[in-house]
Amino acid sequence: MACRAGFWVRPGGDDWCFLTKVRDLGVLRLAHDFYMYDNGRVGNAVAVGLYSWPGAVGHQWFPLISAVLTVAVLWAVLSRSWRVLALSAPAAGRLAVVAVLSALFLLGQPNPYQTFFWPASSVSHTLPPVLALAAALPALGATTPARRWVAAGVALLAALFLGTLSEETSAVCLVLLLTLLLALAVDRGLFSPPARRTAVLCSAAGVAGLLGGLVLLVTSPGSRSRRERMGVGGSSYSPHELAAALNDWLDIMQRLATTWPYLAAVAVGVLLGAVTRVGGTPRKRVPWPLLVLPAAAFVPASMAATLLVRPAFGRWTALSSRTWNDYLLLLLLLLTGYGVLLGLVLRDRLRPLPLGPAPLRPLPLAAAGVTALCLLGLIGPVRELAHDTKVRAGAFDRQDARLRTAAANGEKAPAYTPTPIGGLREPFALPRNRDWAAVCVARYYRVPEVVPPRR
Repeated sequence: MACRAGFWVRPGGDDWCFLTKVRDLGVLRLAHDFYMYDNGRVGNAVAVGLYSWPGAVGHQWFPLISAVLTVAVLWAVLSRSWRVLALSAPAAGRLAVVAVLSALFLLGQPNPYQTFFWPASSVSHTLPPVLALAAALPALGATTPARRWVAAGVALLAALFLGTLSEETSAVCLVLLLTLLLALAVDRGLFSPPARRTAVLCSAAGVAGLLGGLVLLVTSPGSRSRRERMGVGGSSYSPHELAAALNDWLDIMQRLATTWPYLAAVAVGVLLGAVTRVGGTPRKRVPWPLLVLPAAAFVPASMAATLLVRPAFGRWTALSSRTWNDYLLLLLLLLTGYGVLLGLVLRDRLRPLPLGPAPLRPLPLAAAGVTALCLLGLIGPVRELAHDTKVRAGAFDRQDARLRTAAANGEKAPAYTPTPIGGLREPFALPRNRDWAAVCVARYYRVPEVVPPRR
């Protein structure tokens, strides 16, 4: 439903500026301006340029492409992880997990238009965690020296790109990689020797790449200019601001904890654990502190991401739900992982019911039922959002045709009627001297200015 509605997406907010610059000056000029003047995010500029290069069509295909990419990465990571761990599960069970996690990640938070439909936000907060997860794929099962070095090279390059794509996701990844290195130092027998060498090498390469990318970003003229515009300095991380950021983080955690569709991640994890078969040689019991460590790492990772976005959003940080996606995928993976452990434990304790020739297994049926029930909470908002997107597309297309005709006829100041959706900035919402959206719309249609509609 959401992917179909994606073809009704039309430009809005920052898209006006990106589309105009890529159309008139090209992707390289966009990357140059990002580095020199805007924010320093060179990797972000490349991603923006790729979807803006085809014009508005790139916005319409973006939701489908991002959904397919998310599903493909999650499927590859889950399947390869199970193979490395000598576990096996039916393809249907693995597909259920991947589909549920993708739906929750892309559509489960309060403003799915910004996280799924709006490419400008998605390339900054939604796709980076997916790309980070994809970068770990070569390391899974890389036991030979050649594959180990290839995996480390991929981790280094991907982390370097990620550091210039999203500061918040980079901070989350840094915390996770350092946590993994800590776990390997505490329990040297946690992995087999080849797997341990791969984990240490690739984690170190990832940390080096992330730090290199972040240094490149932070020292750029564009990043310095952005910090000056927002007034970011020592006072931005004063005790008062740190306390405010902590309050924002607590507010966000409360919102996530009370979003009941996320329980589907736990339920589908129980389902996967119930249908997973354990093979290979028996493994030693993992110490419980190491089982708690991933959840403990989520706390500083999400707090660091919240602290980084606060200078830009100020008192609206807790309400800027698109930035939650920098650590939301991690949260969903944790919930699913603990659900799998719970399913493995319950599977051995709940005996099948002897009904007819085929015994009934109540655990996977109950887990599937709870998963479906939780996902019902997404249907209504997605249907409403799809309807709003379609209505806006009709109004946008009619106005687009009118403005193009006005520009062709030499009109200097055609009227523009705002078509807001998803909380995106539209012209005339700011004072005239700061109305960047109106300036970008006028440049997009090649007219001196656009004016509000006559009353």
